[in-house]
Formats: sequence, structure tokens, C-alpha cells
Amino acid sequence: MILRSHMATAFAFVGIGAIVGYLHLMLLSWNVRALFGLARGAWAIAAPAVRGVVVLAAFSAAALQGAAPLVAALIGFLIARAVVLRRPEALLR
Repeated sequence: MILRSHMATAFAFVGIGAIVGYLHLMLLSWNVRALFGLARGAWAIAAPAVRGVVVLAAFSAAALQGAAPLVAALIGFLIARAVVLRRPEALLR
């Protein structure tokens, strides 16, 4: 039996996964543009590490809550990826 609290937790982690996925893809887009623009700043070098740390922290927090929140966060991440790949101009702001 699925409780309402479990459903609320799953939907919350879907939202968290979607936000983290969008942030990850936004930083990836910025990083590619910066590297092809031959950016010299340290931020262009540090951006991949920041992306990795953010995604790792979000999925680690979800995994500590259990398997269902982890899967829900992954679903949210993949939804954000699908939306962004359909409309990549959303990242160019």
C-alpha cells in the first residue's frame, strides 16, 4: 500500500531531480560555450567539477532516503534532459 507521504516524497524528489538536471545541463551548455570561446577564467575549468558535485550531492541525498526517492530523482533528471533536448534554446538565456 502506497501512503500519501510516500507519494509526496516521490514527487518532491522528481522535482529535485528535474531542477538538478536542468542546472546540470545549463552549466554544461555554458561550459561548452566558454571553452569554445577560449575562456581563460578558472570558472570554465571548475564548472565540470561543480556540475559533478551538485549531481552527486543530490543523488546521494536521495539515496540516503531510500530506493524510491533515488529512482524518483533519476526520473526527474531524465525528464529535464528530455525537455531541454527538445528545446535547447531554453539554455541560451
